[in-house]
Amino acid sequence: MHEAALYTMLIGDASLREYAEIAEFLRAETALVEVPDVSTAIEVIEAAEVPADVIVLVQNRPGCLSETLLERLRCAAPLARFVGLLGTWCEGERRTGRPWPGMLRTYWHQWLARWRDELGGPAHGELRWWGLPDSAGDEERSLQAADATWSTRSGLVAVVSNSADTADYLVQACAARGYAAIAMGDREVRTAMAPDVVVWDGSVGELDRVAKLREQYSQRPVVVLLDFPRPEDVAMAKRQGATAVLAQPLRLEDFFGCLDAAIGGRDAAHAEAASTSPI
Repeated sequence: MHEAALYTMLIGDASLREYAEIAEFLRAETALVEVPDVSTAIEVIEAAEVPADVIVLVQNRPGCLSETLLERLRCAAPLARFVGLLGTWCEGERRTGRPWPGMLRTYWHQWLARWRDELGGPAHGELRWWGLPDSAGDEERSLQAADATWSTRSGLVAVVSNSADTADYLVQACAARGYAAIAMGDREVRTAMAPDVVVWDGSVGELDRVAKLREQYSQRPVVVLLDFPRPEDVAMAKRQGATAVLAQPLRLEDFFGCLDAAIGGRDAAHAEAASTSPI
């Protein structure tokens, strides 16, 4: 854990498999306190046992968190940022329910891609785009993120998709980030090419393609794009060798974060292998 790590509190049951990697990340990259419910969180904060820069609330289903208790929690930790970790049953809650205002809501399949850098990346918790008030909506936050300066990257991205429109969009997005990118059909093979990362856009029924792509391209990282993935879909993709799984429709910041992490992880693995190789 970094010396400048954020003080983070995780509230709720994070034992379900869709939350496992997120909880693991928070334990490794932040100063984390885990509590079972909001009442216990209030007691811990009011007893001054732990500060809280960020409070992550697990929400397995709509309405499982009491608004009265959440308001008490906000009063107990007025300077903390509240981040929702939303389970599968919460998709569509904005249309059918009453989400608690002031929470940065992120579904489980988006969470790591969206918050990895903000909470534990090179900035060590600077929370670069959290300057807006709690009342700001997703549109305002997206507009602020769009104004941010993206540092350019290098490397070759192979975009594998049977949708010409999707492939063209992703190639242009990669170019805007500074990557070189090439589009290929799903059954097209270019073994002479050595991409730094492969992006595969497909369906759950075709996930066996992920393992084949890793074999064809010398175990390069593969970022998988799926429409509204379920926990079992993500688990299957990981078993096939996916480095990361992102939900369509994409948010470009999430996509770039996955590319950067995939290529950075590959570079780190190569550096470690080189340092341990016999001379």
